[in-house]
Amino acid sequence: MGKNNRKNKLNKSDLQRKSGELPQKNEGLKKPQKIVFGISLLDNLQGQDYEDWEENKFLSKALSKLQGLCSMTMNEAKQQQIIKEYTSKIPEGSTFEHPKHIAEHINWASIRVQGKIRIIGFVEENYIFQIVFLDKEHEFYPSVKKNT
Repeated sequence: MGKNNRKNKLNKSDLQRKSGELPQKNEGLKKPQKIVFGISLLDNLQGQDYEDWEENKFLSKALSKLQGLCSMTMNEAKQQQIIKEYTSKIPEGSTFEHPKHIAEHINWASIRVQGKIRIIGFVEENYIFQIVFLDKEHEFYPSVKKNT
């Protein structure tokens, strides 16, 4: 029986793969999650607001920085030191206070926009950066000036 089947000639159409015949297996494959931003928790009572940053020409720089970060994973941004994570306590000497609408246990993080300019917030689910403060004078994490 097997020998007789060999004699039957196959057409080219019999050998061509038909689209959609083989199921594609995507299970177990997880794409790295790119960074996204939340702005609903922004505290306008501390730091600055959008209008201040727009007037001082920081807003467009900040948006460009955020746009670039959206193509990165959180690990990539941390490795390149664009995003730095800190502890849950606001440092001593800071002009900021912990907002009542933010959970006490979150770990604060900052994004360096340019020079002293920072965006302060925290990271959720390892890819969502929740923006809480706009800090144009680096007052959230005051640093000691070196060699001055």
